[in-house]
Amino acid sequence: RVAAAGYREIVLTGANLGCYRHGVYGLPDLVRDIEAIRGVDRIRLSSIEISTVERQIVDVMAASAKLCHFLHLPMQSGSDRILRAMGRRYTSRQYREVVEYADRRVPRIGIGADIIVGFPGEDEAAFEETYRLAADLPLSNLHVFPYSRRPGTRADALPDQVPPAVKKERVKRLLDLEVVRRRAFAESFLGRPVAALIERLDSQGQGVGWTSEYLEARITGPDLRVNQIVDFTPSSVANCKL
Repeated sequence: RVAAAGYREIVLTGANLGCYRHGVYGLPDLVRDIEAIRGVDRIRLSSIEISTVERQIVDVMAASAKLCHFLHLPMQSGSDRILRAMGRRYTSRQYREVVEYADRRVPRIGIGADIIVGFPGEDEAAFEETYRLAADLPLSNLHVFPYSRRPGTRADALPDQVPPAVKKERVKRLLDLEVVRRRAFAESFLGRPVAALIERLDSQGQGVGWTSEYLEARITGPDLRVNQIVDFTPSSVANCKL
């Protein structure tokens, strides 16, 4: 019904998306079936947690002409001690291996990560583990959040709460890294053909939309219209600071 109404990109989203299952039918099967629907030109996924179906999705992506080349894989922390305190089901090594697998299987894939800074017990060494992991991996964008206390939660009762000023400084370090990495990723597409789905026209008549790799694009050309997928070659990079 959505495709018949003219929508060209389908976004699959939800809490714990990688855990979607109906009997033996899982998220990779759903993506393949949506691919077969006439009128659907692009499929995009929201975040997928490590230890679900991330590798299978990467394999589908590598063979797909419709699944956007972008994965959002929440990291939260690069410290195994902090990941255990958070109740996460993966280690920093497992996270690294999944990102490296995706980077090998899908050239120039966009990979995003969520990071929580200042979780109780995060000392300088734990934060440096997080920073180092984020800096080592081919991540194209980072969503960085300071831990925020919520009364009644288990984390709120933990010792070694991190001072707000320390959290603020750590957030800034990661956001500075984000600007550098996002610009470098965008620059890797200069002179290469890409495609973007135009979502709006700005006041100058430029088409504004997103590439498969989740880079915002501004396109100048004749007869641009909303809901059009445009093939173009980027010539410059600007405004990478979020």
